[in-house]
Amino acid sequence: IDAELARLVPQVDEAAGPAGAVWVLVADHGEALDEEHGEPSHGAYLFEPTVHVPLIVRPAKPLAAGVVVPNVVSIVDVMPTALDLLGIAIPPGLDGVDEAGWAKGSPVADQPHAYMESRTLFQRFGYAPEIGFLEGNYKLMDTPSPKLIDVVADPLETTDRFVEKPDIVASLRAHIAAV
Repeated sequence: IDAELARLVPQVDEAAGPAGAVWVLVADHGEALDEEHGEPSHGAYLFEPTVHVPLIVRPAKPLAAGVVVPNVVSIVDVMPTALDLLGIAIPPGLDGVDEAGWAKGSPVADQPHAYMESRTLFQRFGYAPEIGFLEGNYKLMDTPSPKLIDVVADPLETTDRFVEKPDIVASLRAHIAAV
C-alpha cells in the first residue's frame, strides 16, 4: 500500500492545484493476531486489537511536522473533520465531531466516549451482535456474555469488572440505548 500511495499522492496533489488535496486514511477495523481474545480472524469482537484503528489525516496545506492527537475519535468523526478541512459547512445534525482543530492550531475538544459495534457474528452465524460503548476508562461490551473492562488499568483486557461496577454498566447501557 505504501508503494502505491507514493505513486498516487503526487498525482492527486498536482491535480488539486494550489488549493491542495485533503487526505484521510482510516480502517474499518483493526487486526486481531494470534487469536487474541479467541478471535481467529478480525472484525468480530470489540476488544482493542479490533476496534483500535488508524485515522491519518493530511490537510490540504501539509503541516511542517506531524501531530498526534491522543483523543478518542470514531470513524463517524471522519466526515465532519474532512468537511471542515475542505472548507465545507458541516450540516446541522450530522453525526460525529469535527476533529480538525489541530490543523488550525486550535485545541481539539476531548471526546472521551465512543459507540462501537460488530455485526460479523450476527451476519455470518445468527449470533447476537457485539455492541459496546467506551467512556473514560471503561468499555462495556454488551453481549449475551457482557464484559466491562477498565482499558487504562487493564490494557490487555483480561479482567472483567461487570459484576463489581453496576453503576458504570447502567450508565454505559444508557449511552448505547441513546444511539
